[in-house]
Amino acid sequence: MVQVAEAVITSEKRIHESEEKDARPALRCDLSVQVHPHEDDAFRETLKWATSFGLIQPGSKAYAKVQRARFSMLIASTYPYVTRDQLQLMSDFALWLFAYDDASDNLKIITDTSRLAALVELEDRMIGLLQNRQGVCVAEQSYACLRACKTWPAPQPVLNIMFEEYGTDCVLIETLQDLMVRFTSWASEAWLARWTQHMEEYLLATRFERSFHLRGETMTPNEYIPRRMDFSAVNPCLDMTGAFLKLDCEMLSNNACIAELEKLCNKHISWVNDLYGLKRDVSDGTNSNLVLCILHHTKNAGAFTVQDASDIVVQSTNFVLEEFVDLSAQVPLGLESYVHAMEFWMSGSLFWHQASARYNSKE
Repeated sequence: MVQVAEAVITSEKRIHESEEKDARPALRCDLSVQVHPHEDDAFRETLKWATSFGLIQPGSKAYAKVQRARFSMLIASTYPYVTRDQLQLMSDFALWLFAYDDASDNLKIITDTSRLAALVELEDRMIGLLQNRQGVCVAEQSYACLRACKTWPAPQPVLNIMFEEYGTDCVLIETLQDLMVRFTSWASEAWLARWTQHMEEYLLATRFERSFHLRGETMTPNEYIPRRMDFSAVNPCLDMTGAFLKLDCEMLSNNACIAELEKLCNKHISWVNDLYGLKRDVSDGTNSNLVLCILHHTKNAGAFTVQDASDIVVQSTNFVLEEFVDLSAQVPLGLESYVHAMEFWMSGSLFWHQASARYNSKE
């Protein structure tokens, strides 16, 4: 578990270029890091939320993994400016994303025909929920009813297959429903529509990623990069950011400068995750990592090493941040808060990856 010192919570920090003891490539990031003062509360409440739905069980392996990973710290350092309720929603959402991600590419599941079929059916049902095939029309008058009632039609059970440590397929749907309903407290119709679209793209991208894993193939960097930006789940998180900041969804969505900044932010977060998750991916037998994609598809790679590929990704990550900083100067008035929020996402994500036992455990 990450130990959260009082000084960390209350003070502003900066991440400087440095060499890690385990020879992990250095990354440049001069953006400031702040941590929400209610991170400890969010951590405890997320555990309660997950156990109340049966997503994890106290004393289980998954419960211990969640405690060590401290997803609430990721959210507290990427959303230091939000309200307490918004912080809790994002902390719960982060746990849901990591739980689904761990289950969706688990070899014990995807190599078992019946469990893989259940996983695919689960994803179809989640996409149906996102597209509102459950009988609720969000776009018109039912949207107001939804916000008033705070409820969705109950999901029908699928196969009730256990997805390793994270409960059953029904639990994953129920928790997604809960997150959607809570998000409507801040989301306009436009923001909810954009969020559900990005969530659908996220689910389809994870399925695409899994297909390569099942075939034992490695995507080329050109195949990987656009898909990575979908299954990073950064896009729906940025949608929630825009809704929290009460920005005009249409104005933001139609701004070319903002669209490019979102891509750069997404790439930075994704490449940082790939660099810090490299050991996990190799251990899990998956090549869904930009470092491994570059390594696998480099011609005449006899003397080309993992470290060489990592160095390329580090350089790319640093260049992406430089591009972001340069382009941010062109943002129109009224959208500066969204740019600052993306900066918090990049610096906070790096801060969390450096600290979390999910990527630094000796186990």
